[in-house]
Amino acid sequence: MNDRHTHMGELLSAIREAVPSRTTREWLDLCQTQGIPATDLLDLAHAHENAYVLDQGLITKREHPTEGEYYATRTPFAMSRTPISFSRHAPLLGEDTFTILEDLGYSADRVHALADASVVTATSPQATSS
Repeated sequence: MNDRHTHMGELLSAIREAVPSRTTREWLDLCQTQGIPATDLLDLAHAHENAYVLDQGLITKREHPTEGEYYATRTPFAMSRTPISFSRHAPLLGEDTFTILEDLGYSADRVHALADASVVTATSPQATSS
């Protein structure tokens, strides 16, 4: 490993000097002809349009019941015996507060008191004080 890094500074200088001499497409074509795995950087704003991303199902369009359309990412790994599937949308702020705090041992009265004191945000119907 040390030998691989002996001339790293010189290598990086040479790369910095060479990179502007070609376009991204030209570098990618060169890498492909030389059998070097390479790809261009994926702009997050356009990831949902990328052919590879679409082919692999890495990003899918979803419709949130109250927030509208959004893109969701798939988990970065796949398992043949236990496939991962989309089960629910991300919760709204405070939507799961009551359930989480109850699971941690807080009583319903205590959660109501915390919500009433603005210590936590609890938007679920269960957390509304009577």
